[in-house]
Amino acid sequence: MNPTIRYHRFVAGFGLAMMLLVSGCSLLYPSKTNQLDEAGRKTGRWISYSSEEPRRKTSDGYFKNGREYRRVKYYHANGKRQVRFVYGRNHRYGESHIKVKYWYPTGKVMQKGTSLMFLDDKEIRYVYDGMWRFYDERGRLIEKTIYRMGEPVSVKLFNQPDTSSHQNGN
Repeated sequence: MNPTIRYHRFVAGFGLAMMLLVSGCSLLYPSKTNQLDEAGRKTGRWISYSSEEPRRKTSDGYFKNGREYRRVKYYHANGKRQVRFVYGRNHRYGESHIKVKYWYPTGKVMQKGTSLMFLDDKEIRYVYDGMWRFYDERGRLIEKTIYRMGEPVSVKLFNQPDTSSHQNGN
């Protein structure tokens, strides 16, 4: 038999064997996504999909005791990332910063920085705290602002068009 044909049969057979092995493992070890704990709260990795378009992912992240944990991403309707929250290993709501990054629907970064998130029984409150960078739709840095508990304490603007000759109709 031709060595090339023998090689292609081996590769095809090996590929089939690997597919069967992987599919068999998935039956033995069911998915650990979208699980609830004993109290009925989200736990572990959760992936949500659009009710109108069941194949379109709307969020993907981790939960512990029903609350966001580690990393959570949300997606625009076009499937591109919209926002990502990254929580530190020992994150405590209202005490520890989380890293936040927003994207335009085009995929370009819109803004990024650190925030504090406060939780109580009635609401989730989210405030900028620390350095934030803001970008235009072309990806150019247009502003750096430092916030303390949601209040801007320092603002620096970049790449702003010169409007001095356009004031008062001149």
